[in-house]
Amino acid sequence: MKTSSNFKNKMDTIPEKPLVSIITVVFNGAKTIERTIQSVICQIYKNIEYIIIDGGSTDGTLEIINKNKIHFAKIVSEKDNGIADAMNKGIAISNGSIIGILNADDWFEIDAVEKIVKAAKNNLGTIIHGNMKVYLNTNSYYIEKAPVFPNLKKGMELNHTTVFIPKFLYEKYGIFDIKYQIVFDWELMLRFHLEGIKFVKVDGVLANFSSGGVSTYRPKCVVEEMHQVRKTYKVYDIIDKYYIINKLRLFIFGKAVIKISQGIRLIKYKLTRIK
Repeated sequence: MKTSSNFKNKMDTIPEKPLVSIITVVFNGAKTIERTIQSVICQIYKNIEYIIIDGGSTDGTLEIINKNKIHFAKIVSEKDNGIADAMNKGIAISNGSIIGILNADDWFEIDAVEKIVKAAKNNLGTIIHGNMKVYLNTNSYYIEKAPVFPNLKKGMELNHTTVFIPKFLYEKYGIFDIKYQIVFDWELMLRFHLEGIKFVKVDGVLANFSSGGVSTYRPKCVVEEMHQVRKTYKVYDIIDKYYIINKLRLFIFGKAVIKISQGIRLIKYKLTRIK
């Protein structure tokens, strides 16, 4: 893979305290957006550019955003073509050398960005990620541990809430593909992986994720989109074995397949803590 001298320079250096852009995409998130905002502005690491992309909320979200507007570098409020489109808007106006995306239902641990920056300085030109807590309700959670060597041909084995990407990678390899309604984050990570970009895992929990997003209620769409991505990138020879496995799981468990999977992970996590 050939790399221009411009990109080599960007990979070879990073400022002592690089500007980190955090993008929060929200639409009618009044119930949770305050927690999300506070988790960013209370970070130990302070050189942060915080960007809000609102889809035209009507439930009081904008009032909460405006109450905290002193903390935002940029606020955009307008209709979009879905989550991926909104994220792309944020990336386009970001000035940071490192970019993270935090949805309005989720929140960072207080030292998340500090850990990311430290890892980025020691692993130039890589994508940094880590573990997250997955909350099934207010009190019930398990820790989703990302693998050190994720099998991205299988699926999204990274915790997207914890993923931080150097901006030059977006500039060189592209942004989210808005034709995918749900698996756009995985498609982009797979694209980076196939281009030879390395992924580095940070120890510890970086973020907290609230279950119940669109993927939970549309598992059939998830399975079909994942198959389309594998087909597009030709990551299998004759048969997409993961597609067959996921279709079988759907046939057995129906729409509850994701919730059942989360329930099993919760039980395993509780048993591990007991030991």
